[in-house]
Formats: sequence, structure tokens, C-alpha cells
Amino acid sequence: ISEQSMIEDILLMKQNNINAVRTSHYPNDPRWYELCDEYGLYVIDEANIESHGMGYDPDKTLGNNPAFMKAHLDRVQRMVERDKNYTCIVIWSMGNEAGDGVNFDTCFNWIKHRDPSRPVQYERAELRHNTEIHCPMYAGPGYLEKYASEPQDRPLILCEYSHAMGNSNGNLKEYWDVIRKYDQLQGGFIWDWVDQGLLKRDKDGEEFFAYGGDFGPPGTPSDSNFCINGLVHPDRTPHPALTEVKKIYQYITFEALDLDKGLIAVNNEYDFKDLDDVEITWMLTGNGRVMGQGKITSPEILPGETMEYYLKLPGLEPEPGIEYFLNLSARRYDPRVMMAQSPELASEQFRMPWFVEQQPVDPKGMLEIIWSKNRKKVRITGIGIDIEFDTLTGLMTGYRYSGKQFLTRGIFPNFWRAPTDNDFGNRMPERCNIWKRASLKWQVRDFSVEKLTPHEIRVRVQYWLDGINNEYEVLYAILGTGEVIVKTLLDTGAKELPELPRYGVTMRIREDYSQVEWLGRGPHENYQDRNASAYVGMYKSTVDELYFPYIRPQETGTRTDVRWISLTDDEGTGIMVSGMPVVSVSALPYSIDDLDYTVSANKHTVDLERNDFIELNIDLEQMGVGGNDSWGAKPLPEYRLPEGKYQLFFRLIPIDREGDPNEQHTRVYKLNSCKK
Repeated sequence: ISEQSMIEDILLMKQNNINAVRTSHYPNDPRWYELCDEYGLYVIDEANIESHGMGYDPDKTLGNNPAFMKAHLDRVQRMVERDKNYTCIVIWSMGNEAGDGVNFDTCFNWIKHRDPSRPVQYERAELRHNTEIHCPMYAGPGYLEKYASEPQDRPLILCEYSHAMGNSNGNLKEYWDVIRKYDQLQGGFIWDWVDQGLLKRDKDGEEFFAYGGDFGPPGTPSDSNFCINGLVHPDRTPHPALTEVKKIYQYITFEALDLDKGLIAVNNEYDFKDLDDVEITWMLTGNGRVMGQGKITSPEILPGETMEYYLKLPGLEPEPGIEYFLNLSARRYDPRVMMAQSPELASEQFRMPWFVEQQPVDPKGMLEIIWSKNRKKVRITGIGIDIEFDTLTGLMTGYRYSGKQFLTRGIFPNFWRAPTDNDFGNRMPERCNIWKRASLKWQVRDFSVEKLTPHEIRVRVQYWLDGINNEYEVLYAILGTGEVIVKTLLDTGAKELPELPRYGVTMRIREDYSQVEWLGRGPHENYQDRNASAYVGMYKSTVDELYFPYIRPQETGTRTDVRWISLTDDEGTGIMVSGMPVVSVSALPYSIDDLDYTVSANKHTVDLERNDFIELNIDLEQMGVGGNDSWGAKPLPEYRLPEGKYQLFFRLIPIDREGDPNEQHTRVYKLNSCKK
């Protein structure tokens, strides 16, 4: 590893509020410590000892076998003697997953005699005398809460946690809510920093990152992609989760005290520096548009202190249907540099308590629509409107407006996602497979059409889901404006079923609707247990950019709490999804099956082939990505979807360049069908 690569890593860590590194599982290049001294990173220096494969039983582990005492002591002594003068090293670690016993007692005693200035830790010692820090690995937030809720004789630092394998690092906020609550909890070390993949070329010369199984003849033993478990790619492209790490780790935090009056608190969580070189800017937005802004220059807040500030918010009368948010951003203040170019240190968003419900609009002015039936098809038409249903499948097979066809495939029920690495680890594909079957195998029990008013037609489809032996209903309200309101209903009652990977629908639209704009959480990929860093705002992107290329394909590209999303062609014409009130959305040139390597055999990014359609997934919710570990832990209970009653409610709206998505989203009609 070159010095330049080391510096790049250090800078990237510091830009993302990471302040400490554990050199697992052996001492590092001396130049690394020199750079950590220079740039400022805390280091836990770890001895080159691991004998995990021998087990932890006292009569088997090498850690308790006197025949191996010299081997243990030699490695610990060489580490301490070589590295003792690096100021970045704040803790000695005696090794990793090597059992415990007399050899580690001897090593501990030697270190404390040779260097009494630094604490010593060892994970396998647990709470025995030969570790001064309780340093478990992959303990959940609940364990931390239990440990710290009573006085203890030593602090807890997680030596490994939040396993960053693939689409992971969920519920960091829950970890740090507990860590910030108790002084005895002092953080942890995410496993790990970088995906350990190697650059290769496929038969066409295209580059990709290879992992276990990509080397040697067929049958060569490997651990598959288990070493692809970092916060950044091998080329240091950050995973979306790194943005969440930066947000959760930030040293400047904010509290909303009285948002009506603009009163906030700013907390300085730095241990050694005040905030006189920081500028805090605020921005008030309404449905993503700037309504006012200001700044706090050089707040003189000492380390560990808090100060309150009244922001001079603009006096405004809240408009119906508009959501107002206060965004805060802290950057290093340097009059020689434009603030926009200064790296952001911390940020926050608060929803203002000003929401006023939009009053429903009388739809009498809408154009009339009619319906007709021809064999197995139902057609609904009006001026510029042509919508078609298949009565045998219940699917909306055509959606044409002003001569343009939006769909390539209609709205299907969807309870499945392409499994993540964590999903494979907790056996979700096997445990929850009935939900995949429910998405694919169903029967139409009833199909009915009713014209409720001259401008409103209701289509009701009642399904039987074979996978779970349960009813499922979809209601469509087709309006004279060309809008389609969709409501889906599922009630599993008291059945004992595994959790749902997601509750939503999937549809396919034309590939030229690749320009994306949305009002919701973003701009980066986010999930319900990893969206603290994704603020509600108005964002623009493309279908290609919504996709994140995890080294082994899996679920990717979702945005949560979406108020509306539009997908348009280069002329600004397309389709808009308006949540009622919010939805979770992904729009990708790949299908769920494409991203599931067990179905498609797409094991690498280069194996994926773009489709001639965009798969649009619209969900009420998708379960969290989890990450407490990648070999059994499920997402936290609050981020799972248990059996029960679910209802998804959204509108499909034709849109052109002249249309205002915010105005379309906030408009509410007095309707007879698809009521909440």
C-alpha cells in the first residue's frame, strides 16, 4: 500500500468524522503511524495473534497452552517495543479471536509493566482481569444499553460492529443514541474500511472487482464475497452508508427547542477545540424550495458545551399542503475560501410544525371518461386518455396519455427484494420465500368496473395470493385528468408468517423516461434504518445514477419518504408518482431478478445487462438493511414488516415540461373511490 493511498484513506476518514482506527489484526507499516501522528487519528495497535480455528475452549485454545507462551509474548513485545513512541497509539490490543488464558495473562502483565501509560484491551477476555476495556464485537444496541445502565468498572468500546458487507450499516442511529446517552460507552470500530476486491478484466476486457471464487480452477476453496465488507470500494469510491456514518459520527449536533420561535441548541462534542472557526448556515425550505436563510458566524462554544440561538426565520403564512423544513449545516470558516467549497462538518434537518392540510378540490370540471369491454379487455377512454386492463390477470396493461404509452408492463404486487448480503446471512431468501411466491403466483377472484361519476371510474381487482393463501385487493380510480389513483390492501390477520421483505408494487415503464426528479429523502440511496443523513429535499438525477454498483449485485437504489417522483424523457414528458402521503421508491434499468445472483447468476457488476425498460418499484415500506452482523442478525424489530394489515396509496400522474410536480402533489380531490 503506497503512502499516497494511506494519506487518501486518512483524509477520507477525517472528512467523514472517523477519528480512530484499529490495526486489525496485526501491527501496520511504521509509516502509517507517522501519518496518523501527523494528520491526527487515534490508533488501537493490535498484536499479530489470531488462532480462531483452534476454538476457545480452555483445553484447546492456544491462548491457554503454556507451550505457546513464547510465541504470544514475542509478538506482543515486538509490537510494543517498535511502536511505543507513536503518539497516535492510545490503546494496545493483545490480538483477535485467539481464546484466552495464561498466555494472555502473561502478555497483559508484561505490557502493563513496560508501558503503564496506555490501557490494554483484548476482546476474548470479555470481563476478566486482563482487559481494561470491555470490547465485545457485534453486540447490538440492546446489549450496550443493558451494560451501561448500571455502573461498571470499565468502559465499553466495540472492537467491531456494524458489519459493512454490501448494502449494510443500518441502525447506526440506534447504536449512537445509546452511546451518547452513557459516558461508559465510548464508541466502536466499524468492520471494516475497504472492500478487499482485486481488479480483473472479463473476457471482453471490462474491469470489475473480483472476490473469492474468481481465482484458481473451479472448486478452489474460498469464502465467496465475505471480504467485500468495507465502507468504500477498493478504488475508494464511498458506499452510500459512509454518508450515514459521517452524519451519525458528527461532533457538532443540533437540538430543536422551539421551532416556532426559531430556537435551537448547538452542542460542541469536540473534546479539545471550540467552534470559533466554524460557520453554521441555516435554510428554510417549503416543499424543497428555499424560503429563507441565514448564518451563525464563529459560535464561541467551548468543548463539551451547548449554546442556544434564535434564528431570524422569515415571517410567513404557511400554505396548505406545503411541508416546511429547517436545514442546518456547519463548515470550517475561512474568509479566504468560499463556504460552499469548505467541507461540511455537520448537518441536521428539522420538520417545522407548520403544516396546513390542503382542502379537497371539487372535480366537477374534469373531462368525462367512458369504459367499454371487449372480450378479455376493459378499456377506459377520454380526451387524450386511453387505459387498458386485462380482466384475466387484473393488470393495467396500457396507460396512454396524449398519444404516449407509459407502460411496458402493468402494476404487479411485490413483496420481494433482491437479497442483500445481510439477507443471505440471516437466511431471508429461505425464511421469507413464501413472499416471493406470493409476488409471482396469484389468481383473480373478482374483477369489477363501476362508473361513479362522469369523470371517475373505479376498477376493483380481488386476488388470491397462492404463496400465503390470502386475499389481496387493488383499487384503481381513473380520473378525467388522466390520473390513476392506486390503493392496495393486504390483511393477513393472525396468520403466523415470516416478515415481509417489502410491501409494494412493481411496474415497468419506457426506458426513455430516464430523467428523475423527486421530493423526498436523498440525494443518496437510503433505507428506513439508514436515512438519518438523507434529508427531505428536491433532487434531480438519472435512472443510471440512482443505481449504486455494489460489487456483488443486490438490492440497491431505494429512496424513502418520497412525496413525489417524476420520470421524464428529454422533452420533459413522462409519469409522476405522488405518495398519499409518502412512498419508498426505486427506479432502475435492472429488474429484481437481475440483481439476485441466485436467480440470474449475475455475480459481478459487469454481468448486469441494461434492460430496454425501467423497473419502477413503489413501496409502502421495505424492511431495513440491518448490519449488526452479516451471518445471522436480522434488521432491528422496528425495521421489520411483520404479518398484519398493510395499505399502499399513491397516484400516477401524466406530466409534461409545463407541469409543476409540487402543485400536482398537493392537489387533493373530493372522490368517491379509493378513499383512505
